[in-house]
Amino acid sequence: MFHALAKGDVDVVINALHSGNYWIHELGISGVRIAGELVLPGFTGEDLRFGIRPTLSPLADILNQALASISPTEQRTIETR
Repeated sequence: MFHALAKGDVDVVINALHSGNYWIHELGISGVRIAGELVLPGFTGEDLRFGIRPTLSPLADILNQALASISPTEQRTIETR
């Protein structure tokens, strides 16, 4: 969808902030910016989740520990990559 945006085939892409930033930078798309946050009644902020197969359930604890250990400064660094 970001290729279509870069080519002018679409005017808008609605996407999660982090992945949107990633693809804009990864694809080297110029002239595109994050315009703002989509606010919908009953939804607050981005509610992103990881899905883990039942056979890999120990991975959930590892991911939760890793995510909890990320400082706000590190989060901002990750967001702007």
